[in-house]
Amino acid sequence: MNNNIQKIDKVDGLIKNILFGPVKSRRFGVSLGINLLPANNKICSFNCPYCECGWTDIPESKTLSNTLEFPTRDNIKKALNVSLQQYKSSNNPSIEHITLAGNGEPTMHPDFPDIINDIREIVDCFYPDAKFVLLTNGLHLDNDKIKKCLTKIHSVNVKLDAANQKIYKKINGPISGSFDDLILQIKTLKNFNIQTMFIQGAISNIEEDHLTEWFSLIKLLAPNFVQIYSIDRSTPTDKVKKVPIELLENIKNNVLSMGISAQCY
Repeated sequence: MNNNIQKIDKVDGLIKNILFGPVKSRRFGVSLGINLLPANNKICSFNCPYCECGWTDIPESKTLSNTLEFPTRDNIKKALNVSLQQYKSSNNPSIEHITLAGNGEPTMHPDFPDIINDIREIVDCFYPDAKFVLLTNGLHLDNDKIKKCLTKIHSVNVKLDAANQKIYKKINGPISGSFDDLILQIKTLKNFNIQTMFIQGAISNIEEDHLTEWFSLIKLLAPNFVQIYSIDRSTPTDKVKKVPIELLENIKNNVLSMGISAQCY
């Protein structure tokens, strides 16, 4: 895996480097992404039909075999230190966020908690005001070590595309665990945001009865903020389509009426 920053405007396909961007994110401004997953496999506990990284390598995601080439702690530290030094010396715009994401679910890296400590130490030398962002499906938050390190992450963003088991299986394709398991994990969080991808087509989560369930669930979970968005990049299947911004705005307004902050992207 290359240690240089992969220059991209937005993620579209598997990321080959440890670092990517800086991306001018719809949600997080000038953001440097860190890919904690292998370069040649999408490793995730979800298999979403809209994912810009493509389909999940399900066998490898289930076993996390020794053949998987996760970036090592040393390689991540080296890449980050060298790249941030070069980036800052070139008078580039300040990095506002460090986004933990990449080719799948970042918390599936075996050394995730230690990596958070490593990254924070290095980033503080260059951009001490940069905030950490975690994009997660939430399924691995039952790991105590992962849960403890969340206090060092400013913005924990948990995916919640469904409001029941039926839609959950269709839209997220979980390789293990139930929808109830996911909700139990989210309920244990104190400070978190919800991120929801709304799609339509052969697989959809915008039917009125489902939206009613989703609104009730959002009210119950009471996140700090809800990020509402639809497809903006290529997808691994043509069976899902983008949702009009007008509907997203209506969803946002319903969330705002509960006294919960929300924004469309």
